[in-house]
Formats: sequence, C-alpha cells, structure tokens
Amino acid sequence: MGERATTYRELIVWQRGMDLARAVYRETQLMPAAERFGLTSQMRRAVTSVPMNIAEGFGKMTRRELLHGLRVARGSLFEVMTAYELVVTLEMLKPSEEVLSLMSEVDRLNRSLMLSLERTIAREQKRVGTK
Repeated sequence: MGERATTYRELIVWQRGMDLARAVYRETQLMPAAERFGLTSQMRRAVTSVPMNIAEGFGKMTRRELLHGLRVARGSLFEVMTAYELVVTLEMLKPSEEVLSLMSEVDRLNRSLMLSLERTIAREQKRVGTK
C-alpha cells in the first residue's frame, strides 16, 4: 500500500474531508438566517467532525485508534449526508455537485482505508496468535 503517512495531512481522506468541510461551510452561508442555530449549525459541527476524527485517530499512533477515528468520521459523514438531503428536499439549498461529489469521495476513501486497516490488524493478530 505505498509509503506510510507520517502526518494526518498526508491522508487523502483527511484532505478531501477538509475540502468537504469548506464546501459545506460555503453552502450553508446560503441557508435561511432562521436556520443559523438549527440545521446550519448541526451540519457545520458534523462536517468538521469528519477530518477532526481522522486527525485524532491518526494522532493516537495505533492502527486500532486510527480505525476507530475513521469509524467515528464515517458516522459524522452520514449525519452530514442526511442533513444535506433534508435541506435540499426542503429547498433551503439547491443541490451542489461539488458537495455531493465530495461526500461520495470521502465515503469511498474512508471505507477503503478502514478495510485496509481491518485486514492489516487481522493479519497481525493471526501472526501473533500463531507464535
């Protein structure tokens, strides 16, 4: 799987998560003022949680902790996806191709890294178990 990242900033999933956070912040500026403390705030908290949890998991310096961070990030991503669908169907925002594409990409990258980590952890457990 190539070279190991030495910082969370090198993780493509973190980079795209940051792109998604910036895009959602831009989009939510267009939402009604009455939603500032409702869906706007909720979406912003959830979307910032995506790269933050990836960084936190990475910073704990174990594969298991990174995997945990990725799982939490995925839950936050799904929260953002649900809220975004709600605001679009309520016609508070028009669908943004950038946001939709980034949500899909972050989900794909996150799942891929999670599966890779799960396989690596399983191989390590098997190796330790046979000694």
